[in-house]
Amino acid sequence: MGGSDSAGRLVRPFTLTGGRTRPSRADFTLITTVTAADPQPETAARPQPEHTRILRLCARPMAVAELAARLDLPVSVVVIMLCDLLEAGRITVRPPRSVTTPDPDLLQKVTPEPTTSCPPETATASAAARARRTRAGAVRDR
Repeated sequence: MGGSDSAGRLVRPFTLTGGRTRPSRADFTLITTVTAADPQPETAARPQPEHTRILRLCARPMAVAELAARLDLPVSVVVIMLCDLLEAGRITVRPPRSVTTPDPDLLQKVTPEPTTSCPPETATASAAARARRTRAGAVRDR
């Protein structure tokens, strides 16, 4: 059993969260953007190695889902660790932007007219032929 990544994870996810299974806050969704605070607070305790990895990755804004993927950890574990960092003042969080309903007139202007690959009468004839074949096969199977 070596210490390489190919041998598998040596630290269980619950140890990274101190046994906690639920986040202390509800600030995080999969698309919440997280950024490391710059400068880092001097009064905060020294971060754990896993927290330091998160801070390095969040030097530029990153979504929670992407962060979990890069860390190869479950999102739930990452969210609990992000709560720790947020409470220590080590990260800033930006919630996803609200989506507004687009203007229907604008959508009609930019949406192309639907086209069909064959005339409607050809499509109807093909559907009728398929139905006849299906009925004929059902009669033979009886």
